[in-house]
Amino acid sequence: DFAELRLVHGKLLEALHSRSPGSRKIIAAAKAKAAGLPAGLQDFYARIARRPGDFLAQGAGTAVEANAGYAEQQFGSGS
Repeated sequence: DFAELRLVHGKLLEALHSRSPGSRKIIAAAKAKAAGLPAGLQDFYARIARRPGDFLAQGAGTAVEANAGYAEQQFGSGS
């Protein structure tokens, strides 16, 4: 479900921003949540796993909102 993925996505960005060692587990959870959604989302989370620094160009709070908005524009709200 897209709403659940959006929550996990926010947690992932926070973990990446703080350089949390648990970010890989959150990436795996995001990929699992994306399984029933458009295929591009799983690829997106695979790219985050390979290049986490590329996804932190903005401040942590605005990054969560901007990336969630971008995903919704690209893939729809899922509802």
